[in-house]
Amino acid sequence: MSETQLVENKLITAYLPDDGSDKEVLKALHGKGIYTANSVGLRGISMLRPAKGKAGRLPESEAVKMVTVMVAGEEADEMFEFIFDKGHVGRQGGGFMFVSTLSAATLFTLPEDVQAEH
Repeated sequence: MSETQLVENKLITAYLPDDGSDKEVLKALHGKGIYTANSVGLRGISMLRPAKGKAGRLPESEAVKMVTVMVAGEEADEMFEFIFDKGHVGRQGGGFMFVSTLSAATLFTLPEDVQAEH
């Protein structure tokens, strides 16, 4: 029986505009061999820009994408910068990101003889 080795894992979360930048990030991550990323569409108020609404009423929500990526703790800073760059987060209304520590995670790897889907 093999011994389980625990490593610190981090979860990088990025909220991006619904303009295809999430797909650019996922494609760039796949190019680096990282397949522990997900993208999901959602709606938010004041996530990418200040909310402007009439008094007593909620402002209109907007479509955003939430990208999550699990990485080993020692790779978190490098991957954060990579995603920030590929997702164009530094531009006006480009989104925001944060990193959190995971209390537990399960590593899944693809068999080497399986071809990647595109």
